[in-house]
Amino acid sequence: STADTTATASGMQAGFGNIGSSTATATMSPTVFAETGNQQLTAGGDILVVARHNHNGTVATGQNTTASASSSAGGLLLAAVGASADANAAAVVTAKVGAGSRLSAGGALQVLADGANLATSSTMGLGFSGLIAAGLSNSSAIVAGSTTADLRGGVADSDLVNVRAQGKNTAVADANASATGGLGGASGGSATARSNSGVQASLGDEAVASTLSSSGAITVDAISNADADATGKAFSFGLG
Repeated sequence: STADTTATASGMQAGFGNIGSSTATATMSPTVFAETGNQQLTAGGDILVVARHNHNGTVATGQNTTASASSSAGGLLLAAVGASADANAAAVVTAKVGAGSRLSAGGALQVLADGANLATSSTMGLGFSGLIAAGLSNSSAIVAGSTTADLRGGVADSDLVNVRAQGKNTAVADANASATGGLGGASGGSATARSNSGVQASLGDEAVASTLSSSGAITVDAISNADADATGKAFSFGLG
């Protein structure tokens, strides 16, 4: 699965007294899965069960969930503006061999789940007036979802067994607000970034353990690369 989601909103007002706002929301929450049921399978070569979202198995492929909003107003007497942007990335990526399966591979047996949830939001609110000005900006980037690789069945024969879940989950939020008024100015910038996506690799379950046979390595890896950054800035100026 490969996808981009972008939302953009902008507004501009001018006059004696103006109030304006802009709102942008971008959400990407696909479900991507590669699964077997109670599978009895013998292969002369490799067996590969793989699910991917915005990831090529080595690095994230660069697709993003992006929301940006800007609003500006100028008024002789009054100017008040607000900008709000929300970016939400919550893909659920699952590669799974079902319970009761019995697999035999002449080569490698791999169960791979690779996912990237990247969310970026930015806002700008700008107000300027001869008397009173106000500017507000609110930016939110939320990363959720999950990346799971699960081998619940058994492996009768293989050269190696590799069960790997790899997730890159990054949230970046940036909010800027400014207000300039001849008498007074008020501004506020709020930014929230959260990265809460789970990454899990497992064998068997609580009821039935997996039985594995391999002439090479047996590897179970859960690899998470997560980051959340939020920046809020506000500037106001007035002679009063």
